[in-house]
Amino acid sequence: TRLAPATASASVARPGRVTVGLGADFSDRLRAFARTQGVTLTTVLQTAWGLLLGRLTGRDDVVFGCPVSGRPAEVDGVESMIGQLGTTIPVRVRHTQDRTARDLMTRVHEESVALAEHHWLGLPEIQRLAGAGELFDTMLVMENFPLSDRARTPIGPGLDLAAVDITDATHYALTVIVLPGEEITLGLGYQPGAFTEQRVRDYGRWLRHLLQEIV
Repeated sequence: TRLAPATASASVARPGRVTVGLGADFSDRLRAFARTQGVTLTTVLQTAWGLLLGRLTGRDDVVFGCPVSGRPAEVDGVESMIGQLGTTIPVRVRHTQDRTARDLMTRVHEESVALAEHHWLGLPEIQRLAGAGELFDTMLVMENFPLSDRARTPIGPGLDLAAVDITDATHYALTVIVLPGEEITLGLGYQPGAFTEQRVRDYGRWLRHLLQEIV
C-alpha cells in the first residue's frame, strides 16, 4: 500500500520529523485497554494505523511494514548471537464496515502470533514471492526503551550520561515510531519530497484521535 502521491520525488533526503504526544492520562488508558482486550499495545497501534491508512488511501485491505528482531525464542542460543538479525515484515490489516475494532484487533493479534515463526524470511524474498514489487511505503516501529525516562547514569569518574537522543532514518516515505514512557509519544519521520510537514502533523493528529475513538 503506497501512501505517498504518485508525483512524490523518488530521491531519499534527510527526513523531517514531527512529534505528537498522547498525554500521560490517555497513555495509561491505552495500556490498560490493551490489557483488558487481551492483546499487546503493538496490536492496538497496528490496528489503528491500518485503519487510518485505509481511510487515507480509500482501501479496506492495506499493508505496511513493521520491524522485528529476527531472534525467535525457539532457536537455542539466539540471545547470544552476534550481529543484526532484525528484518522488516509486512503487516496486513483487512476490515469491513460491519467489523468492530475489537474483532479487527483480535484478527491482527492472531495473525501476528501465527506469523512469528516465519520472521526469518526476509522482506526481499517475500516481495519476490508476492510478485507485486514494493509492498508498502510506510512503517510502524514500536520502540522498547523509554530513553527519555532514564535517570542520569554514571559511566566514569566525574562523567555522567545525562540524556540520550536518537536520530533514525529509513527510505520509506513515512515511518511512525511509537516511543514508550509515562507519556507515549508518536514520532513521525517523513521524506520531504513526499509529504509536507503540515500533512504529517495531520496524520499524527488523526492517529491520536483514532486511538482515542477505539479506546
